[in-house]
Amino acid sequence: MAVYREKGCKTYTMDFRYAGVRVRESTRTRSKTLAEQAERKRKYELEHGIAGVGKRVRPLIFAVAAQQWAELRKPTLAGKTALLEQGNLKHLLPAFGKLLVTDIEGRHISKYQADRLAEGASPRTVNLEIGSLRNILKRHGVWARIQPSVRMLSAAESAGKALTSEEERKLLDACAKSRSRSLSPFVTLALESGARFGTLKDLHWSQIDFAGQSITLGHDKTRWGSYRTIPLSARALATLDTWAAEFSDREPQDFVFPSERYGGGGRKDRFGFEMGTSVAYSIDRGKPMGTFKTAWNAARKMAGLSVRFHDLRHSAATRMFAAGTPLPVVARILGWSPSQAVLMSARYSHFSLEALRSAVERISGAGSREVQTGSPGLSPGLAASKVFTIH
Repeated sequence: MAVYREKGCKTYTMDFRYAGVRVRESTRTRSKTLAEQAERKRKYELEHGIAGVGKRVRPLIFAVAAQQWAELRKPTLAGKTALLEQGNLKHLLPAFGKLLVTDIEGRHISKYQADRLAEGASPRTVNLEIGSLRNILKRHGVWARIQPSVRMLSAAESAGKALTSEEERKLLDACAKSRSRSLSPFVTLALESGARFGTLKDLHWSQIDFAGQSITLGHDKTRWGSYRTIPLSARALATLDTWAAEFSDREPQDFVFPSERYGGGGRKDRFGFEMGTSVAYSIDRGKPMGTFKTAWNAARKMAGLSVRFHDLRHSAATRMFAAGTPLPVVARILGWSPSQAVLMSARYSHFSLEALRSAVERISGAGSREVQTGSPGLSPGLAASKVFTIH
């Protein structure tokens, strides 16, 4: 055991190694006797676990715990989510990597939040990183102890953008001129189905039922959205029918939007589009398309729009709500869980002031069987006695 008082410090410090990890921390006391007792207690906690389990528990440093957690989650995470988690750990490890998971306190997390904000990270980004930290600490039974002292940062949710009919027309016209032949049908299907990019990218021909005019989506972000079957609109069906003609010898297991490259001899215009016939080559139907970021950005620029791909899903949801589609139906089509449905309806739906005014007018106009005709000069009490009953 090693208990000592550093030069210029009034309290004692404990310093020892346990399970190959150096534990060095303040005892918070000026008494050497109490400091030695604190060190013995600290060792006891490490040997018996933070929850008082009777058997010896080997404490892990956060770096090791994070690696184990990442390996455990890897099979269940979608590619994009896995990359997000890797990014979170990249920022967490320098701050927490050398600490024992049982030693992490709320003060460490508060300092981390302040440091990340000072670096220019957004509150939402920091919250996502703390979410990964929370999951790792939960696995080791530590989070419940420190949760009361942790506060997530206030972050404004992005409401998203719903495309107008004119904006949609401009975007689809630009996509149709792209030398990426898959861009136009892909964007159209996204608008008509409200499906996420990754779900459409991994679509196989076997998932499209032309006779039943429906599509069965594969693995999605949530279990409620995965493997759901939704109907195809007339425009979506016509788009897929035209696109299918490009692959007359297709097999059910082929990807609807396969990996392929494009070339052409024409010059590029100022938006990056080929001024000539585009030719697809290196087509691999057994491999899904990667990304059309370059083509998508060029199409947005040509259309003069500042939109995200996710805004296509937002537009689909908004239009269904505007048409009076019941919330459970929208939730089913978009793959929302019951707990998400109400929150998502507020985030995705947009209502004009006139639409809200119309709804308010219905409060006083619907269901009334009598009309109050009292004099404007009636006292509030007398007027109240003449109020009709609404059934």
